[in-house]
Amino acid sequence: VTTRQQSSGAKESMIKLDKAPNVEFSGDARDFATFKSDFEKIVVPGRSDHDIGYRLKQSIPSKHRHLLSNFELSDHKGMMEKLKTKFGTKSLIIMNVIGELEKMKRPESDPAFVSFVEKIEQMERDVEAVDHRDEMANEGIMTKIEDKMPTTVQDKWSDIVVDEDLENSPSSAKFTRLMKFLGKFKDKAEYHISKHEASGLKS
Repeated sequence: VTTRQQSSGAKESMIKLDKAPNVEFSGDARDFATFKSDFEKIVVPGRSDHDIGYRLKQSIPSKHRHLLSNFELSDHKGMMEKLKTKFGTKSLIIMNVIGELEKMKRPESDPAFVSFVEKIEQMERDVEAVDHRDEMANEGIMTKIEDKMPTTVQDKWSDIVVDEDLENSPSSAKFTRLMKFLGKFKDKAEYHISKHEASGLKS
């Protein structure tokens, strides 16, 4: 094999490495489960341990790469476990959800309400991704959600709670009903937005 052929082969390997798909982690604990799943499905198959380790290091924000500094590049499984310990714990994810809920403002328009519900739906998906939906379906978190709802929506929800005797139902059942209720009101808000846009008015 000539030097030229070796050089050509090296360049080809570099090109393949650059073109191959990669998955990036945002650094947000609530994104970790999805990142881990995507990385293992998309990046891992058919690649060497060294290549996987390199890609894993490149996939996380630079400010967090020090977490992996003591691992051999080929030890991608050890790296992932370290990241899981740092970002994938149940308590960290729930604290993140509670923190975001506390920062959210009560929506005062249809677009703001749609965004409000979509954020809560994303929170639900995030905790479901780590099999901890029940941690979100507790009275404390539901009360925080209820407190952020517009007054008219709160009134409608109170009627449902009383009519369906949800106070005496398991918290998981109440949370499921709450999410269905919010989804219905989000659909109504989106309908109002589309009507206003069609008529040339601002919502």
